[in-house]
Amino acid sequence: MKRKYGWSLKRAMEKYGFVPEELSPNATHEVGKLYWSGYWQKFYKVLSINDYDIVNHVTVEWEDGKITTHCTKLDVGRDWLLIPATT
Repeated sequence: MKRKYGWSLKRAMEKYGFVPEELSPNATHEVGKLYWSGYWQKFYKVLSINDYDIVNHVTVEWEDGKITTHCTKLDVGRDWLLIPATT
């Protein structure tokens, strides 16, 4: 059964033309890809990943242009991979 997405993601899809894809059970961040945060209800682009022994530090650019680094794994039950619209 396909997951349903919320109103905030639907609004971003309409505004930016994103196509959301469900994440695989073992999904990890990939540089250059766009993701939807189910927790923050906004999208981000992965800029870099620093792979450490225990945890990865992921630097992202949020939809508002703010750049941050975090070590939160993808939540396959709440997050989405976003495919940009093709022109």
